[in-house]
Amino acid sequence: MTQHSSPKRRQRGGMVWLGAFSMLLCVALSLAVARAAMSHTTATRELLPSAIEVMPGSFAFMRGGQVYLGRAHSLPRQLTRFGAPDRDPTHAGLLAWAPDNRHLAVVIGSPVVARDALATATGALYVVDTSTGDTTLVAPKDKSHPGVAVGPDAYAWADKDTLLYAAAGQMLSYHVATHATSAFQGTSGLVIDLEVRGHSLYYMSYQPPDGPLVVNPVGLRRYDLAALTDSAVADLGLAQFEVTGCNTVGCEAAPGVPSLAPAWDVSDDGSQLAYEKITGFAPDLTTASATFWYVALAAPIAGTPVATATATSTGASTAPQPIFHGIPATLPADTPGTCCFLRFGPDGRGLVLSSGAAMPIAFGPYLQYTRTLASSYQVGYPWAFGPAAWAPDATSFTLVLHHRDASTTDLLTYASQSTSVLQNDAYGCAWAYTPAA
Repeated sequence: MTQHSSPKRRQRGGMVWLGAFSMLLCVALSLAVARAAMSHTTATRELLPSAIEVMPGSFAFMRGGQVYLGRAHSLPRQLTRFGAPDRDPTHAGLLAWAPDNRHLAVVIGSPVVARDALATATGALYVVDTSTGDTTLVAPKDKSHPGVAVGPDAYAWADKDTLLYAAAGQMLSYHVATHATSAFQGTSGLVIDLEVRGHSLYYMSYQPPDGPLVVNPVGLRRYDLAALTDSAVADLGLAQFEVTGCNTVGCEAAPGVPSLAPAWDVSDDGSQLAYEKITGFAPDLTTASATFWYVALAAPIAGTPVATATATSTGASTAPQPIFHGIPATLPADTPGTCCFLRFGPDGRGLVLSSGAAMPIAFGPYLQYTRTLASSYQVGYPWAFGPAAWAPDATSFTLVLHHRDASTTDLLTYASQSTSVLQNDAYGCAWAYTPAA
């Protein structure tokens, strides 16, 4: 006899099957959501700058208003998460490593000028933790605060915990651990830019300009951080100053910031000085005359690995010697950011004089490079500009390369007679310190 299930039993069976199906569907959906969440978390974790280790051979650079870390043959990693830049990000300032590589200092901000000129302007100064990407605002830039100069050498590390910087001509000190900022005492006049070499603080000094556009004498001075003494080092000639007030765009330049100032650099071991001396301006202030000089300051700083042949054994400075013969002696003073940057190699044997802009003008852009100060120079790629970033082994240096009619810049590395692209779509470069053996 055929048995027929009752409608109630069939209904109950259907409900059991439907319940089991619903349970399986929920499990499947849960697994899918979990996978998606895990995938999203993994992707987010890959993007976040957590647990970053600065390895030997690392370098920092800028891209799209953000700081990146890179190494040879490795994909770069984004370190910061600044907000979207409201101005041209290629005017971010020098990247300055702390001696222990745990922090970077950088100015974010740009002037309203041509994108390829490292012209005088100010921005906000930040300190970046290189292990986490966390950023600390040290000196803001707004209508109430003048900010810090975008150009190189407006700030330097005195030690791994102390950052010195110049703002509106004043020298200030920032302590990383306490986040405290205080005025730096002992310097003479108003400060434009600075470098720290051992226990010596070198800085360009000037007197406050009088009027909206003036020419004033400037000099290089040395402050001994150990002995707390200050002394003159070199006469740098003249600098042109332009005082700009605040407008609807913002405060584009702090009072007393120079629109054209001499370039200079002290070698890492403190034994050599190269500098530009601006000797005069045309009556209409459109051009300036300049020469370049070299001085052996003293014996190398104790503990540094390099002892240059040109340094004196007695510790006394030698008389200035002219260098870079044959380059144009007339500068276009009315073109922002045109001249110049000087950078010694870490071994003290190489010296690069580079243009401050990649613009098709009569004077530049240009590159002068010499391995030994007595030899002749060579002219490099005509659209490379900015301060030279030397590799720690002193075998190469990097400049910013602007392609004609292009909207991006690359980092171009010079090694002996060859060149190669270090990073595409990038600007600004600073190599991490190499740990002592």
